[in-house]
Amino acid sequence: MRIWKLSAPFAAALALVVVFPGTASAATGTFSYELRRNSGHVEKLKDPQNGKCYSELSGWKANNQTDVKATLYRYDDCEDPVVQLAPGTKISLRFMSVKFG
Repeated sequence: MRIWKLSAPFAAALALVVVFPGTASAATGTFSYELRRNSGHVEKLKDPQNGKCYSELSGWKANNQTDVKATLYRYDDCEDPVVQLAPGTKISLRFMSVKFG
């Protein structure tokens, strides 16, 4: 009987984890950007996490080949949104950070 009392809460918690998996998700695809204007150096974010702020990018010429929108920001830490870039689109614009979803 004592084992049942100890295992019942564990079983209930396990059932919740299986039924309600974590909410963290990732965009599918690649977001690429040129580091500095006309530098030719391209960086890529593969399957970026939704809701996460990717900062200190110093980006130019963003290309959103993910399946979610990308919001580009003027400053680090995703402050002062400049534009939302739809999936499959690109733009030439200076930005410092990006967030997906």
